Order: sequence, then C-alpha cells, then structure tokens
Amino acid sequence: MIRPELTGLNPEITAYITSLEVDSLQNKIELARRDERITQMDLRIKDLEQMLQNLQRLYFGKKSEKIQQPMDGAEQLSFLFGDKEPVSDSLQENEEDDAVEVSSFKRKKKRTQEEIIASLPVIIHEYKLADEDIRCPRCGEEDLECIGKELVYSEYERVPAHVDRHDYYAYKYACHNCEDGTGACETCKNSGTDKCKHCIERLRLIVIQAQIPKELITPLIKGSKASASIMAQIYDDKFEQGIPLYRQEKEWERLGFPLTRQTMTNWALRIDKDYFQPVVSYMKKKAIAESSVIHSDETHIKVIQQKTESGSLKKCQMWVIRTGFCEPIPIVVFNYRPSRAGKEPIDILAGYDRYFVSDGYSGYNLLGKNATRCGCWAHLRRKFFDSVPNHDMSKPGSAREGVRWCDKLFRIEEKLEKVTPEERQRIRNTESRKVIEDFYEWLGTVDPAHKNMKDAISFATRQKEYLMRFLDDGRIPITNSVAENAIRPFVVGRKNWLFSNSDDGATATANAYSIVETAKANNVDVHKYLDYILKKLPVAAGNLTEDFLESIMPWNATVQETCKRGNI
Repeated sequence: MIRPELTGLNPEITAYITSLEVDSLQNKIELARRDERITQMDLRIKDLEQMLQNLQRLYFGKKSEKIQQPMDGAEQLSFLFGDKEPVSDSLQENEEDDAVEVSSFKRKKKRTQEEIIASLPVIIHEYKLADEDIRCPRCGEEDLECIGKELVYSEYERVPAHVDRHDYYAYKYACHNCEDGTGACETCKNSGTDKCKHCIERLRLIVIQAQIPKELITPLIKGSKASASIMAQIYDDKFEQGIPLYRQEKEWERLGFPLTRQTMTNWALRIDKDYFQPVVSYMKKKAIAESSVIHSDETHIKVIQQKTESGSLKKCQMWVIRTGFCEPIPIVVFNYRPSRAGKEPIDILAGYDRYFVSDGYSGYNLLGKNATRCGCWAHLRRKFFDSVPNHDMSKPGSAREGVRWCDKLFRIEEKLEKVTPEERQRIRNTESRKVIEDFYEWLGTVDPAHKNMKDAISFATRQKEYLMRFLDDGRIPITNSVAENAIRPFVVGRKNWLFSNSDDGATATANAYSIVETAKANNVDVHKYLDYILKKLPVAAGNLTEDFLESIMPWNATVQETCKRGNI
C-alpha cells in the first residue's frame, strides 16, 4: 500500500522510495537479529569460559568446596555474612536476636603420635654385666648391689608378613583294660573262659580322641588352600586398601605362597555365593525394616560382560543405601544393577515406605510414590558454588550470594548436632524455615548470568518440595552426605581395579563392600571382622538362621569386643 503523502508523485519515484523503505526495514530486522545472535554468542562465551574454569579447577585446582578462613583469623561466619561485602538486606540479620541455646559440641581431642603408638607390643632387651666384670673400678669390691636399670634407647621394627602352615593333630587314647574284655564282660557267662577269647561280642580296643573346635578344622572352601585369614587379607587389601588382585598376586608370590588372580577371583565368587549373599541380604532386610530414614546414591561401574550394541562397555550402576544418622545401627548396603533406570531403586528398596534422602536424579521419582523423598542442600550449594567465577568468593555476585544462603542453613544445623530430633524440628521451623522463605523470595529476583547459574536456579525451583522436607521431622538430615561418604571408598577403589569381568563379579564386589563399609561404620576392625565371620560361617553353613546372622553382625556386642579397632 502506497502512503498518502506519496500519492500524485511519479510512479517511478514512488516505487523507488518504497523500495528504500523496505530495504531500511529489512536492514533493521537483520540488525535486530544480528544483535540477538551477538547477545546469544556473548552468553555462550560466558558459559564456555565458566566451563573452562571448572575444567581447569577439576584438573589443577582444589577439589574442596570449603570457603577458606580469612587470614586475619576472623570467624568463618563473619566472612560469609560480614558487613564489608555487599549482600542483600534479608541476609543482614541480627544473629544474636535469633540465638538459640543448644548443647555445645565438644571436639574430640586429637591424640599425639606418642599416644597412638603407646599400645604397641614392647619387647624388652636387657643387658647385664658378666660375673667377672661385676667389681668396683675404684676399690675392686666384687659384691655389688643391683640398684635398677636405665632405658638407653628405643627403636621400632616392622615385622614382615609371612604365611604359616597350621597342622591340627588330635591325640588318641586307648583303654588297654578293655582290650581283653575285663570289666565290660564281667556279666557274661563266658567271661574268663576259653570261649571268651573267640567271642564275636567280645570288646576290642577302646580308643578316644581329642576334639578340635569345628571352626578350626571346617574348610572355608573344600579342596582349596583358602582359609579365613588368607581371604580376610585378600578382601581387606582390595576393598579397604584399594589394592587390585594383580598387585596382590605379586605380594603373595613374594611371601612364598603363590596365588594367581584367577584363583583369588574364583575363591571370592564361591565365598560370595555360599556366605556373603545371605549376610548382606540380612543387612538389607534389617535396614529396610527398622530405619526411619535411608540415604541413597549411585555411581557407574564397568562390567566386561555388559556391552552395548556397538560393542563398547556399558555403564552399569552401583547403588548404595545407608541408614540415617539418627538410626541406632549404621548399615551400608551396595547393590549392583545393569542400569540406572527408575525401576532399580524401587526394586532395591522394595517395601520401604518412610523417608529417603537422595540427590536430584529423576530416577528416584518412582520411588517417591511409595516412600517420602527428601532433597539435599549440599547439591544445591555445589551448583551455586560452581557458578562462582573461578570459585573466587571475594567477588560479589548472585552465585556467591546463593552459596551464602545455603551456608546459613548449615550454620543452624551445626548448632543442632547434639539436640534431640524433637528439639531439632522445633528450632528448624523457627529459624531454618524463615531462611528458606527468604531464600526463595530472593531467588525470584535473580537474573542468571550464564548456564551454570540457570541450572542452579532451575534445580532449586524443581526440588523445592524435597529441599523443604527436612523441616517435617528432626531425624531427616539436610544433606545426602552420608550416602556420598559411604560410596566414596568404592569410587576410589574403582580407580585401581577399573572394572569387573562379569555380573557375578560385580555382585560379589557389591557384597564385599557392603560388609567392609558396614564394619567400618560400626567402628570395628575390618580385617579382624572378616577373619571372624569367615571362621563362623562355614561351621553354620546350611543353617544360616536370622539369630545366627544377628550374632555375627558388626554391631553385636560380642563382635564389638572381639573385633574392636586398635589404637593404630
């Protein structure tokens, strides 16, 4: 359509002017599109710069998320919420007005090196003068009195490991009095006659034999050299110390007791099938039946037997469940599964209908239909922390302020460490709830600067219902750190042994870690405990009742006393 002011002009001029206006409009549209692309590119550059910084920190920087204390010795809290740095008004609260009196936490005094080694066995070496040397160097008197001894020097000797062979002999005892029928044949009418010597009822030599405790002579695996102590060492080396079997193989050869990695693997698979599976099943059953709060986490494991259609190794999953910090018995159970699908936690925690704590993985959503899901503030804090440019908390920004909001909740939790669950819930609903409400109000005003910050805001928004769940019950923790700490030894060990050959091997690995980590959680010595149960289980094989299994659990009073940790 021709504009009115162009009416009456030469058609060629009108067409020319119109074309210029169209070109101008197109140029404006193109410029607007270009500006939008530039804006998107700038945002993308910021995201890539943040990713680069994160990767550089991952490989070269510190892994800790802890904010370093100021050099002037100021309190950590004042660093996070000090007046010298710009923060929102909602964070500048009077801490003294909201102070709550709770029981103080006394940090356990760290023992000195001398205190730690004081319980080591001591071998005394005494040196005395020879009889001919006992005389006074001044007067020559030989009748000298010993007035004591003096410690001249102490040294510590490492006794190298070695393998002993134990042969168990049982003595036999014969009764020669019964050999000729005397005593036992007194009531026989032929006793003492010639007929007695040829009597088929006549008693022969009576022999009795000393009894050896069954747990000493019952083989762990019939027909093999595997013993409780040897297998305890193999398990302790691999699952506690992280030493793979190929390195253990060299050590056993050095000890003069050659064991191939294949032999050790076969033994472990057999022990898992015969003994460890019932033990771990009982642990899991007890955790699900008696726990009010259970933590859950997962990580990948490579299994040679599991491959994708392209032939590459499939990333299978190792799931872990761990009883909450308020539970009287700490139990850690690992579960191997070939996938990370939502059906796996449902299967693992079948029948559980109380609180469970997890990270933000959507695979737990299905489990949340049966049990009550709780979120993790540590994961949210980590997302804000990763959004801070170069993790430099001295520079103002929304990401830094997000970290501070999380830290304020953690400060409240530190005060509640020793109070009852009921008192903890009451204080949370007067202090923590206000912090959370202010946090989400602040979150609605934040304009994310890059992708990491968008992810943090999105996580906080999606997980709000779960993140607030800890306000409902004082037994619910604010983070899932318990599960992360439980699964960490597996992650560290995986760096050494890398993969499992089969599903059976991965299952055996899960069960071994379950026993080792539950023993550690109950503060018993891992090697002693493994040796203890591997002596008890073969004797009761085929009759592993719940009463028996309860008697060998690491929280049992007898086990606690027998397998207690030493001072080193």
